[in-house]
Amino acid sequence: MRFNIVFLLNIILFPLTLLAQNQESLFMVPEVEISIPTNALQKNRFAQAVKKGQSVAFQKLCHKLADSKPIPAISEQEIGTFISKVDVEKEQTTKTLYKASLNYYFSPEIVKNFLSKASITIQENTHQKILMLPVLKTTNGDVKLWEETNAWRQIWANYPHKDKMKFPFIVPYGDFEDINIVSAQDAIEGHKDNLQKLAQKYNCDECVVTLASLDDSDKDKPTLSLSTHYYGTHAFKNLNILINDQPRTMLYQTGLKQMLQKIDDDWKPVAPPAPIEEKEIEIRIALYGPADYDLIEKELKKIPFIKKIVLLSMSTEEAYLKLHFQEHDEKLKEELTHLNLVLDSKDGKFELGWKKNFAPSTHPEFS
Repeated sequence: MRFNIVFLLNIILFPLTLLAQNQESLFMVPEVEISIPTNALQKNRFAQAVKKGQSVAFQKLCHKLADSKPIPAISEQEIGTFISKVDVEKEQTTKTLYKASLNYYFSPEIVKNFLSKASITIQENTHQKILMLPVLKTTNGDVKLWEETNAWRQIWANYPHKDKMKFPFIVPYGDFEDINIVSAQDAIEGHKDNLQKLAQKYNCDECVVTLASLDDSDKDKPTLSLSTHYYGTHAFKNLNILINDQPRTMLYQTGLKQMLQKIDDDWKPVAPPAPIEEKEIEIRIALYGPADYDLIEKELKKIPFIKKIVLLSMSTEEAYLKLHFQEHDEKLKEELTHLNLVLDSKDGKFELGWKKNFAPSTHPEFS
């Protein structure tokens, strides 16, 4: 019976523990960089470093929680009361400089109360995790995704704060199933069906291919060109970064840091465009033989956004039909052009015919 009680308590407490972890993650700001000249260091250098970085940490937290809404003025002393704990990610002391990277944890209730007084609502469940696919293109043109030699993927996969970003992300494992779903070529060419299938495997709605192109033909000055290619429901802009001022050993680490900073600063969720309303137009088709209408109707049915084709009337010389479609007019004309058809309009009247030199041989050329 005692085992059952313990088991029941674990069931009850596990969701509460998970909720607490999510709260801590949301109100945590990772890797705030601090630099203090050694000749200015105080006896308690940790407390000095915490105080120096707390304002930057709080600004980053508000940026994450409030999507860059204006934050009321606040003193350093008050910010200090918001912090629940700080831990050291890494630190280094040289003859001239003390450097530290600190993780700041803020009290959820105190921060919520502060923002609430400023009429700012916290978006606690704003962002679905993003599937991040880091692809490396080497100097000799090799493209790598799942290979162990893909240093760009390794540094993304080993980043310790994936869950604590404004846009938390997942790097796929690279197991046999992943490799079969998406190849490196699929990723850089943007094969949406494959990318969507992989994202669904990891319960992600969004997928980002982050491409690193390495040029180390000049061993003394290697360059890394970075870009993101976004596939998802939001209109996030693609990013581009060039790094050419770092030793090779620091290229990928610097690239990751700059990419994450730009994502945090520049990406804002944008609602997808409103759906296009269905339209209808009446079209005349000149007929030159008994199979003419059937040939053109067959081509029209290849266009996915044409919802319905209604034949209104037909004689031996012409046919009139009503076309129901859900797209912009220019897009309709473009798709018809791909099918060797031309849609002309004059005074609000539409006429459809074959593109010049593509009409059946029994037809006069349509221009």
